[in-house]
Amino acid sequence: MSNQDKYLKISNDRERYFYSSYISKTLNLPLMKVHSQSEKELNQAIKNKLEDTTERMRFIREAKDEFSCKVIQNEEFDWIKSNERCTFFILYYINHYLTNKKIFAINNHRYRGMHRTSEYEPIDYPTPLGEYEYRKQGLSQSPNNAKDALNNIMYFFDLLGSSIEKKKEVLTYLKRKWMLIKDTNYLSWIDERNPMQMKWAKNYIARSRLFSRWSRSEVYTFASERVQLMGCFDVSLDISADSKELLIIKMKKAWSQENYRTQIVEKKVLNTYLDKGVKDKLSRLAKQNRMKINEYLTYLIEKEDE
Repeated sequence: MSNQDKYLKISNDRERYFYSSYISKTLNLPLMKVHSQSEKELNQAIKNKLEDTTERMRFIREAKDEFSCKVIQNEEFDWIKSNERCTFFILYYINHYLTNKKIFAINNHRYRGMHRTSEYEPIDYPTPLGEYEYRKQGLSQSPNNAKDALNNIMYFFDLLGSSIEKKKEVLTYLKRKWMLIKDTNYLSWIDERNPMQMKWAKNYIARSRLFSRWSRSEVYTFASERVQLMGCFDVSLDISADSKELLIIKMKKAWSQENYRTQIVEKKVLNTYLDKGVKDKLSRLAKQNRMKINEYLTYLIEKEDE
């Protein structure tokens, strides 16, 4: 009998979250606060509940087996982690759209679990159906960055009370949702290196009231400004593509006017008369120098004033 058989080793946060939840549920303990228990505290909780060494060893063995059978491998989330926009979209969808009823309906499992052959056969979906499982799990509503958002997505699947097959079905379902929008970029014309334009776009979208429910979400709080703006379009699944396109047409027109006003704010109108021949020469010279007439006049005056 080795110490490893009597002690639950925790190697990473995914294991810590999973075992915290498993210990709480299986040993009928209060849900451990924000899953923040250390390896030592988790083992102490097991020991306090199971004083018999043999029973404790059996429990630890079953916990490890449960982890290996119920946890999706890291590489299956690779399509999420390489894209900040994707990461926050998936977390938002889990938080705001993925009810337990929808989880049950995904692929429908041919109603496995809903119609059990035995009272001891486990139901393969979380209950009650009207609740959002992510919110019940006590995970952060506003992760600090994309890495934390990805971790929360993985924790959500780890803590989901379903079979590994069901979890993979849900992950595939979410990937299909992302694939439907990934190539749609309504804001490709926005320059994220232009803080004035980014601020203007944010204010314009807010004033449009098209995405009124957006302001109630905390998921995107710490996403980059560009991803926050794109998120308005990504997660508003109840708003038609035509409505979004119309908003973009209006935005582009409004930005063009805003940009024009900004450019001429320090310029003065010059009214003067020129002979037609001189005007033609001016137009020709400006064209040869690939300038507008006002730009060429400015160039000539600056050059003469040197």
